[in-house]
Amino acid sequence: MEDRSLHGNIDAHRHAHRQRNEMLILAYILFGLLALELHFLSSGVNIGNLIILSAVCIVGLLGSINRGLPFNLTYRFRTHDYIFLIYIAYTALTAFWSISFGDTITGVVPVFGLFLLAILISKIDQSRLIRCTLMFAVVAAVLSLVMMVVVPDLAFQPKSSTGQEELRGVFKHQLRLGAFMCVAAGFLVLAVLNGALKDVFFKRWTLRILGIALIFLVLYLSRTRLYVAAAILSLVLTVGLSQKGGVRWLTFAVIAYGALILSQTYEDILTYLEQIGFDTSLTARTLIWTRALAAITDQVYWLGFGYDSFINSHFDYLFRGNYRPSHAHNSFIQAHFETGMIGLLLLLLLVTVQFKAVLAARRQKRNRYSYAMFLFFFNLFGSLIGLNYAGALSVMFGLFIICLAIETRPDPAAVLANGNAAGQSGHAGSAEASVAGRFA
Repeated sequence: MEDRSLHGNIDAHRHAHRQRNEMLILAYILFGLLALELHFLSSGVNIGNLIILSAVCIVGLLGSINRGLPFNLTYRFRTHDYIFLIYIAYTALTAFWSISFGDTITGVVPVFGLFLLAILISKIDQSRLIRCTLMFAVVAAVLSLVMMVVVPDLAFQPKSSTGQEELRGVFKHQLRLGAFMCVAAGFLVLAVLNGALKDVFFKRWTLRILGIALIFLVLYLSRTRLYVAAAILSLVLTVGLSQKGGVRWLTFAVIAYGALILSQTYEDILTYLEQIGFDTSLTARTLIWTRALAAITDQVYWLGFGYDSFINSHFDYLFRGNYRPSHAHNSFIQAHFETGMIGLLLLLLLVTVQFKAVLAARRQKRNRYSYAMFLFFFNLFGSLIGLNYAGALSVMFGLFIICLAIETRPDPAAVLANGNAAGQSGHAGSAEASVAGRFA
């Protein structure tokens, strides 16, 4: 009995040690992703990129010396991993004809670091990643509200695109604050649907309500209407495609039918929206798209100007005036601009295989409603109005790649169950063959 008690205490200590290490490394990684888009930390030498690259070294070192961190050396590459690697390799190759070799290389290396990091930590419990993300969202919400009082000139967007005050808080831009709060809100909804809210958020109901209120209040103050629409649509599709049988196929049919109707009535819809006073330029995004596409001449049509080159001062002539966008506000236009038609086709292939991967990950049954699927759709829709796929690394894309690696890794419990079922089937088959042999 004493031996059992001793072994139980040792196992409990190891579990607690591993959990603490996982939370610490996740906090470090998430801070690095957030630092890509925070005030002060993302100017000059981007601290976020350095943190992501250092995290690869830290995780690898701790895992190799067995310090209680789930270091995954047995990760089996899948189709979406190979396509992502090919895409990264091609973006690195564009450095040889890029207008800025240095900008392209410094843009590609963190993406490759994220790819390695996602593989290394793919054994981490996903609930801890969700919990850590929600905790950072609450902290970002609190700090942003404090900035409203202490430094209002810095807390709000200098030039409003909605005519109202737009809170950006600790982020460089109100759209990035709003997008991160949309991710947090989506995680909360999925956690409720999965019956796991207590596991990923505060234990005490008073703190839970306060945390939820803070996240939704800051989301409202950021005025990110397009990202809110993207998050709602992503949740609807995630729930619909997570169902079984007819509901799932009905969701596919609605998506296909909706795309067909939109393609046939696009001009009529734009005319109607203009008549009711809707800003069909999407706060001047269409102008940015037009100018970016106009710069893609026949000479760069297939190869582009080089990955992560859009922000280069060489292209300031495209945006004369008071506003110089840092990106094309559309990931696919930016991909064509920077990596040419070859890069755009590779990106579309990557999106396709990742969609297939999140659908296949449902078989693991870690959660009824997939966090990776929600992040996939949110990144996809966000890429139509901002920068998530292609271009510089973002916190939303980073979270998706990590979640995808976790959810597509075989669930040990499912593998064991399938193995047991196969074993029982094998034994039954042997018994039937033996009986048949006796009566032959």
